[in-house]
Amino acid sequence: MRISVVRIFSAYGPGLRKQLCWDIYQQIKNNKELQLFGTGHESRDFIFVEDIIKAIDTIIKHGDFENSHYNVASGEEVTIKELAYLFRDLVDPEIQSEF
Repeated sequence: MRISVVRIFSAYGPGLRKQLCWDIYQQIKNNKELQLFGTGHESRDFIFVEDIIKAIDTIIKHGDFENSHYNVASGEEVTIKELAYLFRDLVDPEIQSEF
């Protein structure tokens, strides 16, 4: 069987629910506070959903399908604290954050 494995890193974008960006925004909007597990120094590589679609399309059109493995990511490390503060500053900079 000819296959390729696509490993999608931390996806974000319209319509995606129950992922970190969505959770952070919902907490800030609804709870007027932000509480996250960990230290905030943990990091992820976030990728926009439309970029995932483009990557999969490219793999379908040009992949060799000989048990290939593809990592689909942006290549940029972002800490959870950086992401949380970005959302907080956009929505309400006065909101308290706790890690």
